[in-house]
Amino acid sequence: MVLFVVASLFVAAIVIGVIFFVSERGEQVRRDKAQEVAVQQLRDQEAAQEESSSEEPAPAPVIDGVSQEQAGTRSEPADSAPRPSTEALPATGPVGDALGAVLVFGLVSLSIAYYVTSRRAVSASRL
Repeated sequence: MVLFVVASLFVAAIVIGVIFFVSERGEQVRRDKAQEVAVQQLRDQEAAQEESSSEEPAPAPVIDGVSQEQAGTRSEPADSAPRPSTEALPATGPVGDALGAVLVFGLVSLSIAYYVTSRRAVSASRL
């Protein structure tokens, strides 16, 4: 009987370990994928900026004999938006801790119920 409890706890520990390993591996894969996407977007932005900077700027339009530069209203290029930071990655996916806790609780409850049922059956057979 004690062997049954020990074996149940051992199996529960193995299951918890496997769930933890799988969830951590999944989180790492999500982080790696998000980082790859961020790096690719940064490369695309840099390539677009290099393309636009290699082109010669067009002369400023003249309105009523005064250019925009002389009037003090200089237009900014469209791609001068701030670059996103690749240091802070977004959190994705559900938190797997709750699933592990529910699974452990279920396994322990099932083990206890099976143990109590077994004890009752053994006690009833002795009478």
